[in-house]
Amino acid sequence: MKRVIMYISAIVIAMAAFLWQPAGTDILEYRVCAAEAAVSPATPKASLASGTYTVTRQKTVKLSCSSKNAKIYYSINGAKYRVYTKPIAISKNTALKFYSKLNGVKSKVVTRKYNLKPVFSAKTSGSCPLSVELSTPVSGAQIYYTTDGTKPTKFSEKYTEPITVTRSCTIRAAVIKSGWTTAYITKQAEFSTEYQPSYLNDYTAKYYYNQLDKTGREAYERIYKAAESFEKYVWLTDLYLTYDEVYNISQMVGFENPQLFWLDGRSHEADGYWQGDKVLISGFYLEYLRTPEEAAEIAQRLEKKSREIVSRAQEEGSVFFCVKYLHDYILDNAEYDYYASSLEDGSLGNHADELLLGGKAVCAGYSRGLSYLLQSAGIPEVGVVGDTSR
Repeated sequence: MKRVIMYISAIVIAMAAFLWQPAGTDILEYRVCAAEAAVSPATPKASLASGTYTVTRQKTVKLSCSSKNAKIYYSINGAKYRVYTKPIAISKNTALKFYSKLNGVKSKVVTRKYNLKPVFSAKTSGSCPLSVELSTPVSGAQIYYTTDGTKPTKFSEKYTEPITVTRSCTIRAAVIKSGWTTAYITKQAEFSTEYQPSYLNDYTAKYYYNQLDKTGREAYERIYKAAESFEKYVWLTDLYLTYDEVYNISQMVGFENPQLFWLDGRSHEADGYWQGDKVLISGFYLEYLRTPEEAAEIAQRLEKKSREIVSRAQEEGSVFFCVKYLHDYILDNAEYDYYASSLEDGSLGNHADELLLGGKAVCAGYSRGLSYLLQSAGIPEVGVVGDTSR
């Protein structure tokens, strides 16, 4: 009897299992589907890794998931999650969170952090003064800077034009944009206080001399050496130069060598000879405003005075302030010589000794006086000669 009851119970259980099975699905398939429904979808990925990016504009992030039919949800800076449908624009510092979802099951949440830093550049030009140009192509960004080495903030000096630097300093600049990471640049401006030796008596270091060709330099050298020795005639036959060429060279010898203050700029007479249809110069006459004895005595005083002025100027530090000191010294210690100007013959007021020792000169004397000081300080200078109306 017991055996019959157990047999019947087994049949009932088997029939119940068969009747409870979903329609059209065998037991094995059903179990597989149930297992799949419980598995989490793949974790989504971002096309951009976390990090700080130096950019000119926004970045773009694409999200993807390997699980078919899974939806991706994302949140920016703690905002409400939304369905991902297109690439996400990162227009400021952003904490991006995202996950995938399939059949009601979520993947783990992924976090990516993106910081945007503006592209920032600094360009320098010149020597003294030095010009520092700051720039950024990022729209809406503002640049602030300091020149004492301190960290700039939005309360520092706002950059609007290139910075002119005349003393040694540390420039620190920041480009600030709301919601972005601040970018910084540091520029060290150093001006040497070691000046080059004086080139006052070295005619080969002068600007105009170095613009001449070989023949022109030879003529320049002969005129220069003749003027040094108070010679009154310079032989030039073998150089085959025209009168205008020789005259212009003689003028520049006197103009860019202010230590030859005794040379009369009115020197103009020459001997010539015909070659074909050209008149070439065989010799040029030099005239002098001082005797050799007078010139020697004045030169000694002029050199001493110049050393005193230049020494004080170089204590200013940079070349810029040295030049400014020399410029200001002349304006404060000399006056225009209207009497010399009224003569209109160039006999007075045109030379460095008259300006620096006598305190009076016309425009050419002002120019030669400053030239004398700059060359004594080892500072390169160029004289520009021309006419002007009153």
